Amino acid sequence: MYKKYLSNTVSFKVTGGFTLIELSIVIVIIGLIVAGVVGGQSLVNQSKVRSQIAEFDKYKIAYNAFKLEYDAIPGDFNDASSYWGVSDGNGDRRINSPSTHGHLPASENMKFFEHLSQAGLLPQSYNNTWQLDLGYPSLKIDSGKGLIVAALIDSVGSGVNYQLHAWHITATYKSALFLNVGRPDVGNNYDRLIGTASPKIYHAIDQKIDDGVAMSGIFKSYKAHSSSVGDCLNSRAGDYLLTNDQAACHAIFIIED
Repeated sequence: MYKKYLSNTVSFKVTGGFTLIELSIVIVIIGLIVAGVVGGQSLVNQSKVRSQIAEFDKYKIAYNAFKLEYDAIPGDFNDASSYWGVSDGNGDRRINSPSTHGHLPASENMKFFEHLSQAGLLPQSYNNTWQLDLGYPSLKIDSGKGLIVAALIDSVGSGVNYQLHAWHITATYKSALFLNVGRPDVGNNYDRLIGTASPKIYHAIDQKIDDGVAMSGIFKSYKAHSSSVGDCLNSRAGDYLLTNDQAACHAIFIIED
């Protein structure tokens, strides 16, 4: 009887727990799963970055083709009504609206996309209305946010709200893509409420198409208005704050300066 009881006890201890080998296998499996999740997200982000860069190329090619055909800038074209029956720009050979005026019907921010689509230079159709993917395109890095075209950033909230952005106030471009529509559902001051991507995402784009520096070159980034998501840039040097994973940044891709 004692031998039988001892045998049953030993059997219970062996089959009811994990050996060191089994625990090691479980730990390895968990590690592989975690690595797969992290690696998978990295691949997704890389794909989004590549897609966004391809969008920049698409709009720049369409822009240059429009200039060659009509000797004018899309959005600014003052004879668009004669060609397609849509709203004209003022013909001063630059986008005349700052980045916060995209929601205004009279601005040239979204006429840019309308003129390009009417000229058959974009596969999508845009109609100059404040609606994502109808009046202006969504971002490839975040389909719930958008971009417009502008000449400069509005100086409202300068200093405190736009971290290290003095160059934005003084610089005026003929045409630049502003990745700053963080709240498509808001018609006023939409571009100051929330960022469109993290410093890591915009740093990755900057490295691939420009100099990797947030405040120089054809691709630039700056802090969104909302303080709840932290800073986009390192305030000491103006570098991307890569420790912040939040959507704290807006960005600009200059088509023509």
